[in-house]
Parts: sequence; structure tokens; C-alpha cells
Amino acid sequence: MTTTQPHNRARIINDIYHAGCGNSLDILRADFGGVWPPHGLTITTTPAHDITIERYARLFSDETAHVSNQERALCIHMNLLNDVTALFNRASTARADTISHENIHILQKVMIRNGLGNVFGQFARVGIKNMRKKNLSEGSHYASSEDELQVRIHLLVSRYYRDHGKIPMNQHELLSLMHHEGVNLDKDTVAELYKSEQGLRAVGIFFKDPKSRPFLKSEPVQNINTAIHAIDDQHKVNFCRVALPALYGSLLEIYGDREGSRRMGYKHNISLTDMFLHQAATIQYRIDNKLTPDTTRIKTVMDAMPDDQKDDLSGILRRGSFTHPLSGRTRLIGTESAQMIAPLLAPQYITA
Repeated sequence: MTTTQPHNRARIINDIYHAGCGNSLDILRADFGGVWPPHGLTITTTPAHDITIERYARLFSDETAHVSNQERALCIHMNLLNDVTALFNRASTARADTISHENIHILQKVMIRNGLGNVFGQFARVGIKNMRKKNLSEGSHYASSEDELQVRIHLLVSRYYRDHGKIPMNQHELLSLMHHEGVNLDKDTVAELYKSEQGLRAVGIFFKDPKSRPFLKSEPVQNINTAIHAIDDQHKVNFCRVALPALYGSLLEIYGDREGSRRMGYKHNISLTDMFLHQAATIQYRIDNKLTPDTTRIKTVMDAMPDDQKDDLSGILRRGSFTHPLSGRTRLIGTESAQMIAPLLAPQYITA
């Protein structure tokens, strides 16, 4: 199944580049072949943000583009001197890929501002830095960083959707797609796909005849393989079965999918969990410092949660603590902030 032709995607995204401004959702829609949302996702928070594109010229730099988390603006900075292949091609696919890449960094930046991260607010949620080999090259460090890996997963998944109209809906489907697109998953993870009913079903959905695979692997696949090569052998199974699905679940939540992490086997929407904890801490800080607390943001986060997650909040607030599903660390919630937050829950979510 083919949706929008690749040159149309390139044209749409390049039009945004030439205009110098646009919207993150328009880039996402183009990435998915003109479709939004991708079939099967439950989008409750649309990732539509106005962005700008600024051009600069930097000699002797291998940087093509970047997004700065230190500036307030949602801006993609493009290095003109590394855009040579696109200079004479108004609808350059290479430039479209670069802007798609940076657009995910924009959406990560928005989520970080809202409290996305591990329980201490850093964008290092699944512990990949502790899985890596020692004395890695700078390129391997870059490829295996969590934010960059998440971008490569987006580029791989969206490209597959443009070609076939399908997106992975659970961990088995994600791993099957990756395996059949040429990602070097560890052999135990691949073997496990063929041992369960869910795994076999996923293989049936995303299987590609080895004879039909291109000799050269796509750039996102190459980048993911570089990351896998950087992982110590004793951690590769955990990387493939835990880290990659966790990053993909978070990516779906960045798209606005309410069920993102839950599709990967977690009980809660982890992004909303992190935002909730961040806002609860902010409320407690303001109470402790005799400032007027604002519950508007935490109410918005709670309203976006799946119903059973809202139900769980009652117990979390009553206990005053929450054990994070990724880090395993416990976060305390202040008594005063818990008392202020609890009434924001609808009556049906409050348990005795």
C-alpha cells in the first residue's frame, strides 16, 4: 500500500524550508505520506507547534542542522554550507529528511519543557548510557544517545508507513519491522519472535522476503545498527527488548498517542507520568516557598491520561509516592501538593 509519493513529501517539507516557517504537524503528516494520524493510533494531544527555520553558514563543520534546547524559540537551524546537495534541488529529499529529523528534536524539546525525562528531569530515560561499551568514538556516542535513537526510529517507522500504510502497534511488531528492515537485533530477540503467537503474528505482518531487501540498508537502519554496535554484549538483549520499545513508546506519546508506552507493555502513559510528577513537584515547591500554586497544567496532564491511569492516581496520591517504571526509582509526592491535586480527579477515579 502506498500513500503519498516520496517527491510530494519532499516538496511539502521543502516549501516549509523556503517559507522559513511552518508547523510541526505539517511535517509529521508529510512524513506519514499525507496521513494524520497514522492508522491505529489514539491521538489525544495533537503535536502542532509553530516553528521557524533559520539559515546560517559555518565553515569546517560537519553539522547540517541543529535544534538548541538552550533557546526558547522552536527553531531549526540549517547550515547552508552543508546543504550543497540541495542547493540546486528545490524539492530535495536530503533536505526534507534533515528537517524531519530536526522536527522530532523540536517535539522532544516541547516534551522536555513539559517535564519529560527520567524522574530527575534529564532526557536519559532508559539507561542506555550504562549499556554502552567503554572508549567509544564520538560518532558511536552520538548514534547511541537516546534522543538521536528516537529520531532514527521515527525515520524508519514513518518511511515504512509511507510505503506500506502500517505502523507497529506493539513490541513484537516493532521488533519484527526492525528485523526485516535490516536492524541487527541480537539473535535471541529474533528467535523469540518465532516462539510466541504474538511474535509469529507480527512476523506475518511485517515480514519481508530476504530476496526483496535492498543491498544497501537505509540510513536510519545504518544509524540504529551503529548504536547496537556500541552496546556491550551483555546488555544487547536488554537494549533490544527494553530500550528500543521504551523509546518507541515514548515516540508514540510525542506524536500525541495516549496509549504509546502501554502498547509496549507498560501500565501507564510514561510521558504523562513524568509530566504529572514534574507538575506535582512544582506545586509543592511553590507551597514550600509561600507562593501561589497553579494547578492548571497538572489538570491538563491528568485529563489526557487513560481512564485506568487516572484511577491509579488516587492510590499514588494517597501513598505519596510513585515508583517509576523505567528507572525503578521512587519519587515522593509532598503531602500538601497531594491534598491539592486529589480534588482535581473526577469522583469516579477517587478510591477510598
